[in-house]
Amino acid sequence: MAQQLKSKIVGYAVKATEKVPEDVVALSEAMKRPDRLDASVYELRSQLSEHPIFITIADITLNAGTRYEVRCPYEVFINTKDMSNYQWVVALTRLISAAWQKGGEYNFISDELMEVFDPRGGYFKKGRYVNSLVAEIGEVIHNHNVQFNGKKER
Repeated sequence: MAQQLKSKIVGYAVKATEKVPEDVVALSEAMKRPDRLDASVYELRSQLSEHPIFITIADITLNAGTRYEVRCPYEVFINTKDMSNYQWVVALTRLISAAWQKGGEYNFISDELMEVFDPRGGYFKKGRYVNSLVAEIGEVIHNHNVQFNGKKER
């Protein structure tokens, strides 16, 4: 909403921002994978498969013990006995992991996955409609990130 100024601007102030120390580490593709990562495993049962799908999300903790400590997703593994989807599952996990390891904003991945629709139609699960199996995987990733970064859960 636009507002009309009825008097002259006679001054302004710029807030000083806190300078981040040079030794604060940010996730980037140049970073070497640590020997140990914290991981969470989620079991996903879908009407589209007789076998459960296990999603393992491994997180990296940057700047541990400082006020700049942050936990970021680093890699994902998706496993199931249902081999009919093996190709796309492996491709999906490799692409997601590669994007996370580059650093930057990582929530866009789950947002994009949650928008994938199955052309044969989605399904109802626990009283709500799910667009596709890929969308449900996106929800698992989204909810994992919420758990460690405090954004709104779906």
